[in-house]
Amino acid sequence: LLAVGVLGQDSIYTLAIELDDLRTLEAARAIVTERKRFAGDLHDIQGQHLGLITVEAELVSRLIEARDYPAAARHAQQLQSIAIEALEEMHRVVHANREVRLHQEIANAVRVLEAAGIAVTQKIAGIDLLLEDHDRLLGLTVREAITNILKHSRASSCSIETRHDFQGGCSCIELVVIDSGPTAPHPVRTTGTGLMTLGERYRALGGELGFVRRDGGQLTGWLPIENGDRT
Repeated sequence: LLAVGVLGQDSIYTLAIELDDLRTLEAARAIVTERKRFAGDLHDIQGQHLGLITVEAELVSRLIEARDYPAAARHAQQLQSIAIEALEEMHRVVHANREVRLHQEIANAVRVLEAAGIAVTQKIAGIDLLLEDHDRLLGLTVREAITNILKHSRASSCSIETRHDFQGGCSCIELVVIDSGPTAPHPVRTTGTGLMTLGERYRALGGELGFVRRDGGQLTGWLPIENGDRT
């Protein structure tokens, strides 16, 4: 009985060590996942601002060449405002104080695109059905789509639509962002690492993200509407 007791204690001790190792491994994985999420968020936020800064800087250069100095000065001030906003937003992200919501990102997208001279149409429905994680992911998708349009397209118009649909045999919310093109000659427009990272998040939540390019580009993402608590 003493031998059995000692062996039992050894087994319990071994299991405790293994459990502790598993917890340590899980904690390390959580840290890596959070770092990837933070890097993705920072990339999306700063990419959008840098795209708009590029547009404004090019416009300032053209206005100076045209000797329209008052207009150039106004856009230079706008350029400064965008840079300040980008810095402040980066600080908010670093301190984890910025919440990404789909309706806010759509409003930001409209403001940014119109500032760049791109006409925007929007048709928004079904977003009240979204769970919090899904709302956040769709918001990040809008941000990535607008960043790509500003960086890689010479579009004159853009449409943003959300709708209640059925995909993969389940009820879902679908987001579609379409730009008129044409694609800027340099650099060549690709899906990029931003969309690849978002695509992985979509698949993890049971959805899908896709991008197709013709004259312009069409980004489509959908996420299932799960039963349970809603945002």
